[in-house]
Amino acid sequence: MSKVEPKRSKRGSATKRLGWVLPEKRKPLFPSPPAAHVASAATVRGSSDRVNKSIAAADAETHFKKLNSTSRHQHENYFAAAKRPIVSLYFLLPLILCYEVAKIFAGGERLSSGIDLWIHDFLCIFGAGQLVILPLLTAAVMLYYHHKINDHWYVRPSTFGKMAAEAIGFGFMLFFFAHIFHIAAVASPSAGQVIDPYYWQIGSTAWWANVVTYVGTGIHEELIFRVIIMLPAVAFLKDILSDKQTATILAVVGTGLLFALAHVDFINPLGQPFDPTSFALRLIASCVFAAVFLYRGFGIVVGTHIIYNVLTLLG
Repeated sequence: MSKVEPKRSKRGSATKRLGWVLPEKRKPLFPSPPAAHVASAATVRGSSDRVNKSIAAADAETHFKKLNSTSRHQHENYFAAAKRPIVSLYFLLPLILCYEVAKIFAGGERLSSGIDLWIHDFLCIFGAGQLVILPLLTAAVMLYYHHKINDHWYVRPSTFGKMAAEAIGFGFMLFFFAHIFHIAAVASPSAGQVIDPYYWQIGSTAWWANVVTYVGTGIHEELIFRVIIMLPAVAFLKDILSDKQTATILAVVGTGLLFALAHVDFINPLGQPFDPTSFALRLIASCVFAAVFLYRGFGIVVGTHIIYNVLTLLG
C-alpha cells in the first residue's frame, strides 16, 4: 500500500522555491514600548497634567485676587485713602498748576512765598534758579513715597471733595483758635478787632495775588517742614532714642521752632518783626499742622494751611 504524503500549500511551496522567509505574524509599523517605558510615560504625563492644573489654578487665583483687590480699592475707607501719597498729589495738582501759571502772568517774585525765594536764591548759586523746582520736587516726593509703600493707583473721585471739606473744617478751627489766643495773649479791650479788613479788596488783583501766594506758601512750607525736615528727624531720633513716641514729639517741637523762626524778618526777607505772641502762635500752629499731617496726610494738612492763610486776609 502506497504511503500518502501530506499536501503542501502553494504558498509554502512558492516561498520555499523563491527563498522567502515570512514570519508567522507581521510586526507593527510603530511597535509599542516596553511596559516600563509605558509606566514612566504615564507618570510624566500625569505629572505634566498636575503641573498644568496647578498653573491654571494659580492663574485663576491671581485673577481672583486682582478682582478682589480692585473691588477692595473701590470700597476703600476714606480715612485710609486720604492719607495715601498719590491721593495727596492728585488733590494738590490743580493748586500747584494754578500757582505756577499765576506766577507766569503776574511775575515770579510778586507771587512767590518766602520758601520759593530761598530755593530760588540758593539755586541761582549753581546757575539753576528756576522757580518751578518746588512743584517738581513736590511731585517727586509724593511719587517716591507712593512707590515706597507699593501703593495702587486707583482713587475714588469723591475722596477729593471729602478732603476739601475736612481741610476747610480744620482751617476754620485753627483760625478761631488763633483769634482767641491772640485776644488772651494781648489782654487788651481792642485785641482781636478787625481794624482794617480786606473785605473791600475781595476780588481785586491785589487780593487774588495774596490768595495765590498763600496757596504756594501752604504747599511749599508743608513740603519743606513736614516732609523733608520732620520725617527724617523722626527717623533719626527714633534710632537714637529707640522710642518712636518721644522721637516724634521732639521732631514736631523742633520743626515748629524752625517754622516760627522762618517767619521772622531777620531770617526771611518777607517775614515780620519778632513778636513773642506771633512767634508762640506760629509754634503752636506748626505743631497742629504736624498732627494733621501725621494723622490725616499731606494733602489735608496743605489744604488746612491754605485755608488758614486765606482766612487771615479777612482779619
